[in-house]
Amino acid sequence: MSANDVVDAAQSMIAKAAKQLLDKSSPDRARVVFIVSHFFDRPYVECLDLLIAPALTAPTLPDEIDAMWVFFAPSHLVVWSAVEQRWT
Repeated sequence: MSANDVVDAAQSMIAKAAKQLLDKSSPDRARVVFIVSHFFDRPYVECLDLLIAPALTAPTLPDEIDAMWVFFAPSHLVVWSAVEQRWT
């Protein structure tokens, strides 16, 4: 499985988080989703790569989400910015 597959598999959780943020957060606050994926739960082929952000494609996120942090435990943390439309 690739890191992109891990993000794709989280789509239902992302949608649920977006709905919760609409209910709990005011529009003047950043709406951020955090996803944690452990290697033993979802091994990904890029696990030994130094950087994986360049390998990730743009996620499909609800409009309510400003950013998404994804921690691929144990070693990779990436952030998708809806404003900049890029992974870092």
